[in-house]
Amino acid sequence: MNSKRIKTLVSLIDSDMKVIDVGTDHGYVPILLRQRNISVVGCDIHLKALASARKNILMHHMENDISLYLSDGLNNVDVKGFDTLVIAGVGEKTIEHILSNEDKLKDIKNLVLQANNAHDQLRLFLNQKNFKLVKEVCLFEKKKWYVIMKFSYGKEVLSKEEILFGKYNLENKAYYEYKLNDLRKILPLVPNKEEVLEKIRILDDYLSK
Repeated sequence: MNSKRIKTLVSLIDSDMKVIDVGTDHGYVPILLRQRNISVVGCDIHLKALASARKNILMHHMENDISLYLSDGLNNVDVKGFDTLVIAGVGEKTIEHILSNEDKLKDIKNLVLQANNAHDQLRLFLNQKNFKLVKEVCLFEKKKWYVIMKFSYGKEVLSKEEILFGKYNLENKAYYEYKLNDLRKILPLVPNKEEVLEKIRILDDYLSK
């Protein structure tokens, strides 16, 4: 549990939140949340992952504090009394699929998400679902960049720049530089250069602030 990614996910959870960790994998997020006395359950679509989570939960003597569900998304989870979802380490389309289960989302007011791709599409999707982008943390770990987003229920209008790269945050400067360098590398290779040039302009503006 020395992962910066996992610790960052947990750090974005407020002490009064009631959490469902969707795709709990090894159960590290629920264990760290219970260490802060935060109510949490975990679920996963894979039996092997649940077995690993259960083993780790037993090692921390938390078997009476953390319930686990075998479930595709929230389908088999009793969501009553919970207001927050953590979904991390999956593709953007998988997150969209989970968050399209309207019957299960009636009481969900907070989301902590880490998609493996298409962060702009995820911001747009949640903006249209009336979730406000509260914070983004971009971190580098094991030779890979991770973008972790926190949303809360409520209307806001994100600009095109914010949809593409999130709300400007000086702490994410190294990530903006990484994205800018990546775009400059692919610019000669793409047919639609105007789209890439616009993204380069936006990141230049972010980096000049």
